[in-house]
Amino acid sequence: MNEITSYSSLLCGVPFRLYSADVKLLGALARLWSEVFVSRPVDDKAALPKNGARLRISEGSDLPADDHVGQVIQLSPVMSVRHWASTSWLETVGAHLVASADASVLKVDARFWDVAIGQQRDFLLNAALILLQPFGRHGIHASAATLDGNGVLFTALSGSGKTTSTLSLIAHGWSYLSDDALVLSSDGTSVRAHALRRGFSWTEDSRSRFQSLYPDDGQWLPGREGKWLAKLGGTALRRQETTCVPKLVLFPEVAHTAHSRLEPVEGPSALIRLMEQSSGLLARPVATADQMKMLGLLVDQVRTFRFLAGRDVLDDAGAVSDLIQKAWSA
Repeated sequence: MNEITSYSSLLCGVPFRLYSADVKLLGALARLWSEVFVSRPVDDKAALPKNGARLRISEGSDLPADDHVGQVIQLSPVMSVRHWASTSWLETVGAHLVASADASVLKVDARFWDVAIGQQRDFLLNAALILLQPFGRHGIHASAATLDGNGVLFTALSGSGKTTSTLSLIAHGWSYLSDDALVLSSDGTSVRAHALRRGFSWTEDSRSRFQSLYPDDGQWLPGREGKWLAKLGGTALRRQETTCVPKLVLFPEVAHTAHSRLEPVEGPSALIRLMEQSSGLLARPVATADQMKMLGLLVDQVRTFRFLAGRDVLDDAGAVSDLIQKAWSA
């Protein structure tokens, strides 16, 4: 009988243990896990708390017999997910996850390691979001920056300026959680945001504008509209935080003006905008009520604005920082 080995980490406040009889496969997944997520390795000899997540890793990608009824949601041309009751299937080339309340299994074969790194990361990110849901953690398409304990979330469709706005604040000395993917949790009275993925998506323009933040080891992401993935460089690397309590939620839009401005968004409209950017909302009825309650709490907790991003986002980060600080102190 092969000896079972494991890798443990803390992700979004949830203890995870990955285990397998295949040491080489586990090592490869553990390296990818640590590269993708803002996670902290924990002592593998320590007992995993009862509220932790366990994920068995094995070789192969054969799916279980498909005798369930569940709507297939196409996440990308090469990735799909299906939910029903308390079980979810996530599938891509060379890998699939079967997650359930009783046990979760991730199967991987050689094809997975031949696909683009961006595809590998996307699969693991979606797998983590599924595995985090039973622990009251829900994904949102957002970036976050913090200053003096105050958190600001930027959430909107891709291309709206989330990353550029966050980089502008970081260049002005702000701390940050993560780019483009966050996780929300709640204790029933307030909502916290958690960093999920490592690295920022960089365009040619952001690389040239924020040269002091860009490292030398950016990784080209094929098929991502000319983007690179890279952690922040310089002193900014040490300013990453794992969690914050949001005080503002900004819905960025690119404005062809010299100066950025904020326009208030009323509660119902803000809730709809947050729903549009929430991962898996309505896909799993078992989690929808919890997710909706959390979004409602978030709207009550924060001030919400359209952030009409002008050229000062690129040219005068101090002015943007002042604008946002005035909004949370008003």
